[in-house]
Amino acid sequence: MKKIIWLLSICLSLFADDIVVFENEYKVLELEKKVKKIIVGNQELINISLLNESSSPKTLVKLFGKKSGNTSILVVYRDETIGDFHIYVNQNLGYLQKMINTIEPNLRLSKVGNTSTVISGTFNDPHQKTKIMNLLVSGGVDAATLMDLTQTKKVNKMIRTKLYLVEVNNNKAKELGGVTGIGIFSEYTNLSINPDSITGATFSGFLLDHTAKYTASTGASVVGTLKFLEEKGVATILDDTVLITTEENNASFHVGGEVYIPIGLTQNSTGLPTIQLEEKEYGLRLTLKTKFMEKDDFMHMDIQIKDSEFDTNHEHDVKLGENTSVPSFISKNIDTDIVAKSQQVIVLGGRLHTEELNYEDKVPFLGDIPLFGELFKSKKTMKKNNDLLFFLVPEIVDANKDINDTNFYREFKNENEQFHKNILDENSSNGIKAQENLAVEHKVIEVSDADEPLVEIELEGYSPKMIADDSKTQVQETVEQEKKYTVATTNIFLREKPLNGAKVTIWSKGHVFTVSAEKERFGSVWMKVKEDCLNDCTSVEKEMWISKKYTQEL
Repeated sequence: MKKIIWLLSICLSLFADDIVVFENEYKVLELEKKVKKIIVGNQELINISLLNESSSPKTLVKLFGKKSGNTSILVVYRDETIGDFHIYVNQNLGYLQKMINTIEPNLRLSKVGNTSTVISGTFNDPHQKTKIMNLLVSGGVDAATLMDLTQTKKVNKMIRTKLYLVEVNNNKAKELGGVTGIGIFSEYTNLSINPDSITGATFSGFLLDHTAKYTASTGASVVGTLKFLEEKGVATILDDTVLITTEENNASFHVGGEVYIPIGLTQNSTGLPTIQLEEKEYGLRLTLKTKFMEKDDFMHMDIQIKDSEFDTNHEHDVKLGENTSVPSFISKNIDTDIVAKSQQVIVLGGRLHTEELNYEDKVPFLGDIPLFGELFKSKKTMKKNNDLLFFLVPEIVDANKDINDTNFYREFKNENEQFHKNILDENSSNGIKAQENLAVEHKVIEVSDADEPLVEIELEGYSPKMIADDSKTQVQETVEQEKKYTVATTNIFLREKPLNGAKVTIWSKGHVFTVSAEKERFGSVWMKVKEDCLNDCTSVEKEMWISKKYTQEL
């Protein structure tokens, strides 16, 4: 009899019904007829019990999933007929479904057969995929049997990084503005600097300490600042470039070259010696890798900088033979992980190069006299301290949006113009201070008969035709009531005519005068001087104009 039932179960299994039960959950199976007995294939997977209802012609069977797996049950009815059912005990995905839907609402979990778990739907944010996959594995889903049928709504974003390689001359900074060069730096930028808070011993150290001040919110132009320092001889922009990469990929920048170094000698098939060569890279290499991006435009970045150069001490060379030697290299590596926001400035550095310079100092003319001139000469030694700094400005770019690269590169090269506008203070209240420094600087070098820097800056953006066409652009207004004015800046030039006239004289702060007319040129108001009231008010003989911007009415 048992053999007959076993054979019947094999035949009926081909037409068996599939029933899915989740772990630690009950399921009630309704059968159409009264049951005589039930045979369970694997009792470790499920528990089965009958719910007796004598008044009903049907039978209710309660199934409880104990462990993931699959088995079958054979039901023998009272009329001697047999029914067969496949039972799949699956993992309970209900709580996992709720957890992943709090992150991505359009994802669905399901089971295929006994072992495979299927995740389907659409990711709104591709950066959540790794987090959700780790969540499923932590919840007990086997990664080997997990079937991923998801789609991504957005592709990964790109990271576009502006890179500036800058060499800072700490000696020059000290000459121009105190111990760290703060004097010449703070006067021309929007950075608020307290010299008492400076802890770095060099100007490059100050730049590293105040990286956070170079953000877009402060209005300080990174390129403009570097260009200004370059004009002052404090910094040299060795290179500027743009690196573009995607998430989890590298972007690299290399300045230097490659050499072939002999590493050994072998013999070829003819017995002749053959030198084995290995390619060796020298110079500077910077490698950027964005690990992943988060919300609010924050990104995790891995930055590696390697600086290698030949060792000038030949005693460190490796001898490969009587006439063959391998030069040594001196290397310095920087490997750091940072969290930065899009368009935030990152400054990295630390390669301090010290060089001793011997030079001759002499009195002009007297030092050139043969023999006798030696009395007016002296030989001096100066240590030149240069630092190499990397200025990085990473920016997250959405690949799904239209990107105007033309404007980006144009702005990348022309940010210096905006910095000069900040010096002129066309949109802020710090213009008097900028004008003051420019005028004083020119006064020091006035003996060279060079053009006044103030004229060059004020003429920036105006074509010769616009300047020449005075009748169409100027508005002249006669002052009805005589007023007195005073110079509000340390030194200022007076000109024969507004804007581009020849310089007549220099007045200092507190100089009192009266005006007879006003004239507007390209948005700037100029006043014609009537009387010079430094001592007593006397009429001026020459025509002189002064910018109203740097004066104050009494």
